[in-house]
Amino acid sequence: MFEIVKTASGYATTPTILVTFNGTNGANPAGGLIADASGNLFGTTTQGGASSMGTVFEIAKTASGYATTPTILVSFDGTNGANQQSSLIFDANGNLFGTTAAGGPDSVGTVFEIVKTASGYATTPTILVTFNGTNGAYPYSSLLADANGNLFGTTNAGGAYGDGNVFEIVKTATGYATTPTILVTFNGTNGASPHPSPIADASGNLFGTTYYGVTPSACETSENAGCGTVYEITGSGFVPLKAFAGTPGKANCYGQSVSALTKQYGGLNNAAAALGYLNVSALQNAIEAYCEA
Repeated sequence: MFEIVKTASGYATTPTILVTFNGTNGANPAGGLIADASGNLFGTTTQGGASSMGTVFEIAKTASGYATTPTILVSFDGTNGANQQSSLIFDANGNLFGTTAAGGPDSVGTVFEIVKTASGYATTPTILVTFNGTNGAYPYSSLLADANGNLFGTTNAGGAYGDGNVFEIVKTATGYATTPTILVTFNGTNGASPHPSPIADASGNLFGTTYYGVTPSACETSENAGCGTVYEITGSGFVPLKAFAGTPGKANCYGQSVSALTKQYGGLNNAAAALGYLNVSALQNAIEAYCEA
């Protein structure tokens, strides 16, 4: 893991190595990082850890930079998941959520939560959903959360046609539904193998891409045919973020909106991660667009 330092004239040409993975502390991180309000970094590895099936880790922000040794929050062991390919997200309480591309009872993936505690994080993930092929298989993507805390994501395979689906895990009064709601099942004609998570617009419509699907062409492979699709799902049930706190057109609209989000989520990094924005800049751009409306 590296940092490229901002300088007076641009950026350093040499990266600062924060952590090197060695198998014991994780190996082959495929997902991106997220940061909490204190600047601590969180991520995943696809392999390594106690069972060589991947980890969730934290790199603590220190007074002089960052810890050189990651804190392993969870080591996957197959039963609770394996081979985490994507980034994590936060909710408003600092709990972490993610997917594993393998593991679980049927070895085709899980959705998990790592609960924030008074002293840090739970060392055992809470398994929210296990995939079984029928309800999807091999989720490679990160999750997306709506304003009510419902979770949305994709599976790369499984479903009625074996080509993947888009799912929702409903937030309940006591936690989360253990069975995913299937919003769309891909069948090759409408796309196949959605790798990334969907994004949402202000009306709650979901958008995403599939790696394969539609017309056979030069992209045809032994697994699927076609070069892929861009899809929209209307009426998905995704509840968009309610209007930002500021009043559009007013001079203090942006500041009020940022302040409210910072208070609610404990920082803009947390807000961006919880609300499904790619990064803080994307959230800031959304606030600016709202305030200029």
